Amino acid sequence: MITLLQGLNVALAVILVLVAVALGVLFVAPLQRIGEVVSRRVVPVGGQEDSYVAYRRVQIYKVALEGALRDGIVDTSERKALENLREELGLSMADQERLEQEIQGRLETPT
Repeated sequence: MITLLQGLNVALAVILVLVAVALGVLFVAPLQRIGEVVSRRVVPVGGQEDSYVAYRRVQIYKVALEGALRDGIVDTSERKALENLREELGLSMADQERLEQEIQGRLETPT
């Protein structure tokens, strides 16, 4: 009698596992599609993302440049760090010069 009950318990457990796996397989694809739709709306792909990344790169460089220019002088080590950052961020020399002029002008203008 005990052996029969143990066998039924094992069979029931196997059936429950198979049902759970089947339900998981059936629901994975729709859940994945829902996740993809949500992620595309939260982080749009294409032009908007590219322009945002470019904007953030400029902002990162500006913060570093403002820190270096705070005392009015960019020393050799600061210049090297800014150059490395500019290259890493993919900014052009023209971008760097434009940003330096913009920030120096802002720092020199009394408020």
